[in-house]
This record gives sequence, C-alpha cells and structure tokens, in this order.
Amino acid sequence: MEDFSDNQKIAKQLQEHSNRLKNEQLTRVSRNELTKDEYDAKKGVSCEEAKKWKNQINDLKEDISFGETEAAKVIVKIKEGRKTLAKAEAINEKPRDDWTAEEVQFFDENLPSELRKELRDLDKEKLEIYNQKSVRNKLIKELKAKIGELDEIQGNAKLQREAQPGGGYRYYELQDGTDALPQPSELSLVDMGRTFRNTITNAAYQRTFHKDNLLQLLSKYAAAMGPEYVEKRTIENIKNKIIKHPDLPRKMVLESCTPIMTHEVRLDFEAALHINKENAQFKKMLINPADGSYDQKNQKQSKRQNHFGDSPYHKKQKGPEKDAKRSAGQQDQNQQPENQKQRGGGRGRGQGRGRGRGRGRGGQRGRGGYSQNTNQFNGGFKDNGGVE
Repeated sequence: MEDFSDNQKIAKQLQEHSNRLKNEQLTRVSRNELTKDEYDAKKGVSCEEAKKWKNQINDLKEDISFGETEAAKVIVKIKEGRKTLAKAEAINEKPRDDWTAEEVQFFDENLPSELRKELRDLDKEKLEIYNQKSVRNKLIKELKAKIGELDEIQGNAKLQREAQPGGGYRYYELQDGTDALPQPSELSLVDMGRTFRNTITNAAYQRTFHKDNLLQLLSKYAAAMGPEYVEKRTIENIKNKIIKHPDLPRKMVLESCTPIMTHEVRLDFEAALHINKENAQFKKMLINPADGSYDQKNQKQSKRQNHFGDSPYHKKQKGPEKDAKRSAGQQDQNQQPENQKQRGGGRGRGQGRGRGRGRGRGGQRGRGGYSQNTNQFNGGFKDNGGVE
C-alpha cells in the first residue's frame, strides 16, 4: 500500500513538472490559430518556393563566374593596348626622317587615335560586366532574404498540428521571435531630433528642467550625428558652457541651444518661453539656476510657510482685524494680573520681561507673580481681600 502511494506521488510530481514546462513554453511563444488551407499553404510554400529560388541563385552565380572570366580577358586586352599606344606615341614624338622601316610599319598598323578608341570601348565593356555583376549580386541577396523568411516559418515561426478530443485537428503557428521589426540599439538622428524638439518646446520642461537632464539629451543627440555634421561641435560647446557655469538661469541655458534649432522649432520655443514669462511664478522658476539649488530652498520655505500658516507670528493681518486683535491683546494683558491674584499667584514660570522670562521671581506656587508685585509697586497698595 505504501509503495502504491509513493508511485502516485512520483507520477503526480512528474505530471506537474511537465505541465509547468508546457506553460513556460507557451508564455514565451505566440500561438496563432490557422485554418487548414492556411496551414497547407504555408507548409507547401516553404518547400516549393525555396527550391525554385535556390535554383535561380545557382544560375546567377554561374553568370557571375562567366562575367568574371570575360572581365579578366578584357583587362588583358586593355593592358596590351596601353603598351601599344605608349610605343606608338613614342615613335610619333621622333622626327619622321629618323623612323626606321619597322617603326613606319608599326605606326601605320597602330595609329594612336584608333588605339585610344579601342581602349575606350574596352573600358565600357569592362564597366558593363561589373554593372551586371552588381545587379546579379543584388538579386542573389534578395532571393536569400526570401529564403530566410521561409526558414523563419520553420525556425522562429513553427507550424503545429494538434489533435482534438472529438476528432479532427487544430492548426497553429508558433512564433517565438522576429527579425522583421526594426529594434535598433541606438536612436536614429530623426528620432533624436523629434525628441529634442518635443522637449525643448515644452513649457513645463522649460521652467522645471535640471541641467544634468539637458546634458544627457544633448549627448544622445550628438551621438546620433555623424562626423560630417558641424552641429556636433556646436553641441559640445553648449555642453562645456553649461558644465563650466552650472548656476546659469534656466532661460539662458535654454537660449544657448538656439544655434541647433530650426526656424520652426525656434518659433515653438519662443512661444513656450512667452507662456512662462506671462506668469509671475513661472517666470521666477525660469530665472532660477538650472542646477536646482534655488528650487530646494523655495521648497523648504514653502513647507515652512505651510506649517506655520495659521500662526499669527508668520501671518500678517491687515485692516481693522489687526487693530481689533491688538486691542483685545491689551485687554487680556491688563486683566492677567487680577486673574493671577484671584488664583493665588502665578503658577510655574513668572511673567517678568527683564528677569530671564520666568527664571526670576514668581516661580513658586502660592506666591504672587512678578507681574503682580510690579503692578502693586507701580499702582500702590490695593487690598482685595479681608473683611471691611
């Protein structure tokens, strides 16, 4: 009984492992359902078309080989013709009276004008052979690409036929990768130009950007340019200026990028800059340093103001409310000694101003506060207790 239960556990574990592998495989593969006609068409094309294209490639390669042989013969004729032309021109430079009978016969058979014409014709023939070779190589490359696409049906995109429980089959095309979609490792010059335009003409970016982010954008833009672009050197000068002067205002840093802007981009840039100048808060953010140092101070100050926003020490009042609060404070101050006398003196710290704020007299319970004694001294003796 124990052995049977162990076998069941092992079988269950193996089944779970098989299911897990199957699920992992399906998550990495796109499973597209096909009809039977599509399945047969894909499977048939992958066999017949490839054979036909391979035969065409072999024929083109034979033509290229034959052309190379003909081109070699033409090159030999060109070399011989150039030697003959040089010899005829050397004879022609000598006085005609000094020519020998052999030289006269050679010159008559090989006139320089006719030799030059033959050499021009041979050069055209050689050039035509090379042009045909390049065309054939291009056709071979295209046919190989088509064969490669058909190989992907058997490689990256696999055909699968799966039996159904009730009978019949279901057909799928499994694709675990692609070579058709362009996925470059670096951004192209057009993409970086579009990114630069959308970034530099954004009003929110103009008033909040950090110099490090702009330097990174300019570096990527310059990396996408080839060595033939003069603007690449201009970008390096802009970057050096920003690095040497990190405390420049954002407006000046942005305006230093105008040499690499087109006319349309500059108009959009000026329009976004005008939006920020119209708002007082945005204009202040625009003239802050691009290193973000002043933004942190403003954030701390705003937090402090929000924390003490309800305090009368940080919030000034204007108009009659301020006068009313001041008169009320004076009344409370005049009534304070009387209240202290009724309670039997000050409690805790005293109310004196010149005695260290409570570290002097009147700090004990049951005795009169320092303010009470002062009022008694200034205003004379007042009997508030006892029996009349």
